[in-house]
Amino acid sequence: MSCISQSTKSHLTLTSLIDSYIRDRRHRLTCELDFYRCQKSLRDAVRKAALSIRCDGRRHNHQRRLNATVLKRAADRLESASARLGVCKNFDALMRVVENELRGVRGVGELTRYDIALRIGAKRCLEPQRVYLHAGTRQGAKAIGLNATRDAIETKDLQLEFRRLKPHEIEDCLCIYKDQLWEIMSRRRSPASLIGVALGRVRRARGCR
Repeated sequence: MSCISQSTKSHLTLTSLIDSYIRDRRHRLTCELDFYRCQKSLRDAVRKAALSIRCDGRRHNHQRRLNATVLKRAADRLESASARLGVCKNFDALMRVVENELRGVRGVGELTRYDIALRIGAKRCLEPQRVYLHAGTRQGAKAIGLNATRDAIETKDLQLEFRRLKPHEIEDCLCIYKDQLWEIMSRRRSPASLIGVALGRVRRARGCR
């Protein structure tokens, strides 16, 4: 959820948005991942990660609407795969194990698979080296002009302002600030392109093609 007030949105730049993320969100995300990093064993971390349990015992917002039975099924599958998760050499490999184990679990989508992998990765000290995309981050990626059809994007493909963030922080930023990114990037376009966008909206509103 965005922490940017309505009164400051019109003055946002990409730099100030990244400043806002670092100020308002970075520490919170670090604390969330520290909870899994500090679990006694990998198996404990895997189970809590899959059940989407936070440090306060409540469920993470991203998974709050998922059926508890679905999350338990995911936790059982991943707990049985703890040995394979424990030998992954990088986050990409860990992500593949999570995806393969949860592919057949109905109700577990790409966002939940990524969230679970990120939490388990915290315990294994394995961070993403690319920016993984799901529904929310794809909108943010589109806003900044990137091809959002891929599973992940390289940090070198992003604007320089994003280089201040780690890949998993960029994923978080693209997701929670996707609406603001559309506004910021639209102001960077030339007047001609903005007129074209406006005319396109008018035509669509009138039912034209």
